[in-house]
Amino acid sequence: MRGANRHFVVLVALMLLTTIFFSQIPVSAESDECEQGLACDWIKTGSNSNIVVIQEITAIWCEICATTDITIQEFTHQRNQEVARIAYHPDDGLDYLGNRLSTRQMWNLGENPTEAEFPTIWMDGGNRASGPTTNDQLQRNYLKAAGQRTTEDTIEIEYFNHVSNWSGEGHQRLEFITTITGENSDKITLVLKENAVQIENPQLYNGVSHHDDVATSGVMVNSNNGTIIFSEPSDAWRIVDLEINENFSKFQIFYDYNASSIIDDDLMAHKGLVAYTENSEGKIIAALHIESANQNLDDENISIIIITGVAIIGIILATSILNNLKDSKLHNEIKNGAESEE
Repeated sequence: MRGANRHFVVLVALMLLTTIFFSQIPVSAESDECEQGLACDWIKTGSNSNIVVIQEITAIWCEICATTDITIQEFTHQRNQEVARIAYHPDDGLDYLGNRLSTRQMWNLGENPTEAEFPTIWMDGGNRASGPTTNDQLQRNYLKAAGQRTTEDTIEIEYFNHVSNWSGEGHQRLEFITTITGENSDKITLVLKENAVQIENPQLYNGVSHHDDVATSGVMVNSNNGTIIFSEPSDAWRIVDLEINENFSKFQIFYDYNASSIIDDDLMAHKGLVAYTENSEGKIIAALHIESANQNLDDENISIIIITGVAIIGIILATSILNNLKDSKLHNEIKNGAESEE
């Protein structure tokens, strides 16, 4: 009976360990079954537009960012279905991940790129915070930003990958059909971002070997008339069709890759999208994202979980063995005592 109880304890421990392990792996917030980021042939997002957008300015040379970025990434992974992170790197000649999009977004967020403090984050374009941050601070700012969403405007995106399915000039492109429902949207922004961006000689910068959620390109569209306000690269984005009604806007947007670029499924799987709409005051009122496939725990975290689990099971089994030895010793002492009395 005691052996059965011990086996039951071991089984429960294994179940708890499995639950802990899989609870650390984020779940995709998208309705489509494909989980390979923009390497998927086709994706149609759900109507959940309540994603809170975390916009961060960071840099490969920023020492504080090396630790703060990890905290923000962990928070983003924990709330994968509620938040989306975009990391803007400065176009300052030192950080080679920077581009014109980052500069434009800093100005839009009210930050002078030449005087910016790194890192600085915004949630839904507000709730600004600079310097080191904690998970608790991020949690409070997230709840505040989520509570400030007051409209019922929504976005839906249907995505087609023409890079993998077609060959030849003119077919190196991504297609986004964006549908905005509501009366409050003044502008829609699409940002392409990339995970696992490797840094050569990271010891020359802040020691971080790869960066996630890096903004690589994007487009801003006036949702009232369908004109492109800004795009990076400037000649890569184009609107090929549009439909605008009183409380409904639909745009067919192409993103064209350079025909000489080497684009494969592995690279596309690391890419994701964040789309959001803003009202006339620049406040984000609806957002969604298509996450890249690179959202699992890193090898170090997985190893820690496995080692911890093995240690727990080892302790349980060792305790069981010790209890067996104690029971056996006590049984022999009682038996020997009984025989001596006889």
